[in-house]
Amino acid sequence: MKKILLTLACSAMLLSGANADATKEAIQIQNAFSEVADKAFPAVVVIDVSKTIKSQHSIPQLPPEFEYFFGPRRFFQRPQRVPDREVKGSGSGFIINKEGYIVTNHHVVGGSDRITVQFEDKREYEAKLIGSDPKSDLAVIKIDVDEDLPYLELADSNKVRVGHWAIAIGAPFDMDYSMTVGVVSQKSRAVGLNIYENYIQTDASINPGNSGGPLLNIEGKVIGVNDFIISPNGGQGGNIGLGFAIPSNMAKSIISQLIEEGKVSRPWIGIAMQDLDEKIKKHLDVDKGVLVREVFSGNPADEYGMKPGDVIIKVGDEEVNSSHDLQFAILKFKPGEMIPMEIVRDGDVEEIKVKAGRQKDDEVAGENLNDWSKVNNKLLSDYGLELTEEREELIVSKVISNSSADISGVVKGMQIIAVNKRKVESIKDLKKILKNVGDTILLYLSDGRSNFFVVLNK
Repeated sequence: MKKILLTLACSAMLLSGANADATKEAIQIQNAFSEVADKAFPAVVVIDVSKTIKSQHSIPQLPPEFEYFFGPRRFFQRPQRVPDREVKGSGSGFIINKEGYIVTNHHVVGGSDRITVQFEDKREYEAKLIGSDPKSDLAVIKIDVDEDLPYLELADSNKVRVGHWAIAIGAPFDMDYSMTVGVVSQKSRAVGLNIYENYIQTDASINPGNSGGPLLNIEGKVIGVNDFIISPNGGQGGNIGLGFAIPSNMAKSIISQLIEEGKVSRPWIGIAMQDLDEKIKKHLDVDKGVLVREVFSGNPADEYGMKPGDVIIKVGDEEVNSSHDLQFAILKFKPGEMIPMEIVRDGDVEEIKVKAGRQKDDEVAGENLNDWSKVNNKLLSDYGLELTEEREELIVSKVISNSSADISGVVKGMQIIAVNKRKVESIKDLKKILKNVGDTILLYLSDGRSNFFVVLNK
């Protein structure tokens, strides 16, 4: 009995000690969050913006019953001035150096006539827009003060892992200096909102007004710039744990360019890309890489000999396995720099270099291909296609339902540019190529806007 009582007493002491250790650890974590708040709040600002919508002349409406006496309303009207209208908005931002440069979102400050920032102690300053980049949704503003300002350090977002703490600070719904805590839910997210996307996803509560504020790690360093949420009813449903932040490493280069030049210059090599599916991998005998589906004439890739059908497997020191990988690997170079690449062409690995051009804002557009002759050719009917020859072009005139072509996304009106990487402009060209094909063929197609490859099976 004494042994049992002694054992129970020892167990109670151990449990008490374990609980004490757990409490101590919890308090340490709690204090760590408080320290982040103490460090970050002085360097976070609430941003208010306004834009004046200039007045226009409006036409007072004449009652319809008076038209009988005075004629149509358009002939008997005197312009009347409508007052200027001021549109206001708000968001968040954070100071990145003691000189007063502040990072926020393009959608917060872009196009504003007046920008005001407010500190935690309620001091307010007018800010000027230094530069704004809609493609990444980042912007830099600046305030001029006669003191060194507190600022936040940008962390290395490549070291961020799923499950790490994520701390958001901002002014959601005009409730300034709110702090929320969650974790990094995922990395390298692309959702189709902006042109360049590599988002950190978090469940730390982010709401309207948080835009432009910092997403911090447990050390109080910035891992991302809070950008947007996915929420029911167009964002009116509030946070549901799907918040997205622009990673700090992506922001660093853009911020420095905005400060130095007021704009962002990006490299451009002039290709359209396509991710490899299993069919194309098997046909080209590759196990990784990104397929070049189009090379735009007169652009760097064209000048340096890149061809549709090349598979890019490496850019600089980075292996690439998706269009997303390739895009961001190229973005690490500056316009005018030589970009070393490894490509697979006709089964051989080759090393090439392409001199990066400077990206323009316009987009490449193609002509719609709407006309074709009425004479169908069934040379590719085993793959689900019928063709017509029109103006030295082979056009898809019919796609057989549930065929290999249909399943692969080929539609009526597309142009067949090449078969098995050999150019075709006529039925005669196609017949020559089909003499030596097996059960699969590689088509190079155009939909009038862009070019792409598909593999078809009999």
